[in-house]
Amino acid sequence: MRLGPIRAKLVTPELAERVVAPAYDLLSIEDRKRILAEEPLSFLHAIRSPDEYEPGVDEDRVLADSVAGLDRLLAAGAFGDVGAPALFVYRLATADHVQTGVAGALAVADVTDGAVLPHETTRIDKEDRLTRYLETVRAASSPVSLTYRPDAAIADLVATVTTRPPEVDIVGDDGLRQQVWAVTDVDTVEALAGAFGRVPVSYLTDGHHRVAAALRMAAADPERSSFFAVLFPADQVRIVAFHRTLRNLPAGVVDAAESMLRSRFRVDDVADASEAAPRGPGQVGVILRGRCLLVDLGDAGGVLDADLLQDRILGPVFGVEDPRSDDRLDYVPGVGDVRELAHRVERDEFSAAFVLHPMSVDEMMAVSDAGLRLPPKSTWFAPKARSGVFLTDV
Repeated sequence: MRLGPIRAKLVTPELAERVVAPAYDLLSIEDRKRILAEEPLSFLHAIRSPDEYEPGVDEDRVLADSVAGLDRLLAAGAFGDVGAPALFVYRLATADHVQTGVAGALAVADVTDGAVLPHETTRIDKEDRLTRYLETVRAASSPVSLTYRPDAAIADLVATVTTRPPEVDIVGDDGLRQQVWAVTDVDTVEALAGAFGRVPVSYLTDGHHRVAAALRMAAADPERSSFFAVLFPADQVRIVAFHRTLRNLPAGVVDAAESMLRSRFRVDDVADASEAAPRGPGQVGVILRGRCLLVDLGDAGGVLDADLLQDRILGPVFGVEDPRSDDRLDYVPGVGDVRELAHRVERDEFSAAFVLHPMSVDEMMAVSDAGLRLPPKSTWFAPKARSGVFLTDV
């Protein structure tokens, strides 16, 4: 692995509560609009999305607003200089989980050379949008996250760094504690870089689309040869499920799909949405309006549930032929109550929801080692790095 120091700013501690954004993928459009209206220094102003505007908004306006939002944050002193290129030790802690990684500039060549292994495919529209954002705003805040098999030398170096007080120590409304130690000492930087240089392979856990955008930009400009990344040891990361949802399906299509499910699979009706969570691999919960089902996907043959769901249900039953481009398909991280998915189906926000069982970290690494790819958004690693803690050029 070629991990090196990066020039980055850190959030100003006195403003961190206002600047650092909640986990983006857990925010509804309404949540984002509310934060944007109430907090002028939220980092959400620097990462605007078309769905926050009126239908048909020009993307140039969205990007211009992101640039203006970032400029406003910088003018307000939301970020302070570290003073030198640095590696960063970055710790995320909840009430029941702690993971500590090392962040810096990771070589794009590690992706093309096979030292960074993905496990999911990406959506082309998201690649396009993110590439244009990075080319226009020219800043990144949330690092691509990766994992690697534990290494004693790295663990010892990280333990030494974290004996001193961190530069950033903040706790969000959701209880996530984020701590950052800037490593500018040349000897420690070289020792960490050297230790990672002996790690043969790392595995993407979050940021497949950001890596795809980095590859595009490096192809257009070879000087853009790295991207902002954080690497956590595999014995400290955890996966929760990434559920699927479908929108805008006519009622007749949903009824016909239910009949097909019952004719093709073993289906158990459950009385409450909380019981629609699969009891293990090989099952998927299907939530339709007014009913919840547990569907046995049949003999897996070594195939993981996300692939089985796509190949046996979403494609042949619901007509989702390409999960990379079908705009009816969306993804919901499995960090909340399954009953909330059912409420959203009842409100007609979704036509159907599909509840998956999470895979293990070992299964994810095995998929990558075998050169295979899961459908987009097959894994959700929690907790996630938040936007607004770091700020780097790209």
